[in-house]
Amino acid sequence: MIFVTVGTTAFDSLIKLIDEISIQIKEEIICQIADGKYIPKNCEYFRFKSSLEKEFKSADLVICHGGAGTLFSLMELNKKVIAVPNLERKDKHQTDLIDAVSEENYIISCYELPELKTKILDSAKASLKIYKNPECRIAEEIVKFIGE
Repeated sequence: MIFVTVGTTAFDSLIKLIDEISIQIKEEIICQIADGKYIPKNCEYFRFKSSLEKEFKSADLVICHGGAGTLFSLMELNKKVIAVPNLERKDKHQTDLIDAVSEENYIISCYELPELKTKILDSAKASLKIYKNPECRIAEEIVKFIGE
């Protein structure tokens, strides 16, 4: 199953494209569309849920926006991810995060929507690194700072 999530902000261009190519991809696709205006005709969809954990765990591939919470949750679950920055937003911070984690080979990036179908088809062969949460050492640093 492919799960598509846009987070809390509409990303109609992504949902519309997924809906169009879903006919050609022989896999179930479920979309979380937030408050988007485009309603999928060929995919199951919902707007919001209190948690996406069930969908994240069930998916073989997740296509998502570049939000930090979503990306790190998926990387911690060791999910195959294609991240598409939502450039419809006024700020462009999603691109910076996607750049950083794709350079480390934790996710697949897709900056151009016309490339998404190819990225989906190629994702089965992609070999991504397993993400490990960095060890938190803030308590040690505080104790060391206080002791100085």
